[in-house]
Amino acid sequence: MSTSLTAMRLSQLFARDYTAMSERVRPVSEVLRTAKAVEPEMATVREEMEAHRFAYMRAIVQRLASRAKLRVPPNRAAQIVWTLASPDVGRMLCDVQGWTTGQYADWLEDTLATTLLAAR
Repeated sequence: MSTSLTAMRLSQLFARDYTAMSERVRPVSEVLRTAKAVEPEMATVREEMEAHRFAYMRAIVQRLASRAKLRVPPNRAAQIVWTLASPDVGRMLCDVQGWTTGQYADWLEDTLATTLLAAR
């Protein structure tokens, strides 16, 4: 059995890990998002956090691209992952709409695979 991950498996693991982490990060993200309106220094902190998050998404996309053909260019793929896996989407689906973290992970996994990975 090969030890390398398929693109589908990597997408699944990412979705599971990231949504679990998102559950812990959402309150901090929300504080930074709202605090920047009254405390301008918080805008810088949030921008730095988003830049690091985007760099991580770019690394995930590079790993996906090394395992499968992507439907979109890598930078566009990173933008898509950055958006779909954002704390804001997690907040809207889980905190507002009542989805469980597992439901969010299932949706994220399916949406990323459908949106990013070319048909075999």
